[in-house]
Amino acid sequence: MPSCEETRLALWPEPGPRRPSAELCAAFDHYTQCQACQNFFALQRELKERLKRAGRATVAPRELREQVYAELAAARVAEVSRRRRLTALGAVAGGAAAVVAWLLFYQPAPSAERLAQPFVDEVLREMPQGMVAQADSRILARWFAERLGHAVPVLDIPGAELVGGRIAYIEGVRSAALHYRAWGMPLIYFVVPGTSLLGREISEDELVILSSRGFEVVVWREPEALHAVAASLQRSELMAIADECRRKLRGAT
Repeated sequence: MPSCEETRLALWPEPGPRRPSAELCAAFDHYTQCQACQNFFALQRELKERLKRAGRATVAPRELREQVYAELAAARVAEVSRRRRLTALGAVAGGAAAVVAWLLFYQPAPSAERLAQPFVDEVLREMPQGMVAQADSRILARWFAERLGHAVPVLDIPGAELVGGRIAYIEGVRSAALHYRAWGMPLIYFVVPGTSLLGREISEDELVILSSRGFEVVVWREPEALHAVAASLQRSELMAIADECRRKLRGAT
């Protein structure tokens, strides 16, 4: 609905019959509900009648002019106050919208169980497709290089027997999965291109220990790839395996 000032500008002066428009209809609706505007137009009509009776006189009485000016000034002050209120409400609404957007799009850091899940899912696959049964580490390393386009270390892990390898997908990333058996239990060694897991950046000196569904997972970072070992072993046993793998990869003695 228009303001008092907009209503008065739209309806006064009265030029006679006009084609009804949306603006005029809105202004008239405001007029019929606003006592201040009704008083204003009553004063204007009274002034118009007095001018007609005065003939050539064009100056309204001072009292009437002052009253009209006061009414116009009051209407302007009311309009400024209304606009200020709308601006304040808009600022509050903007802040509320920002809070709602944050609540909708904020993504908390993944839990340890969530980080372990893609590795554990691969361990639990009973008959993985594309499995290559190969105990020769050199042949298996060549097989991975041909399919992944980069070198994959096939390590000799103490207490573990190399069984074979395959291509795995860790969160959609094409990765190497080397299958071992350690103390009669399946153990998988993963090489995942990249330096982050589910958006979590892994630092070079960090050893991330995870668990999910009875399986332990240890993840660490080497140049341009994440390495991980996953098995249903004691955490201390798997950490010892991970430490030994890191030592071999980094040439430690």
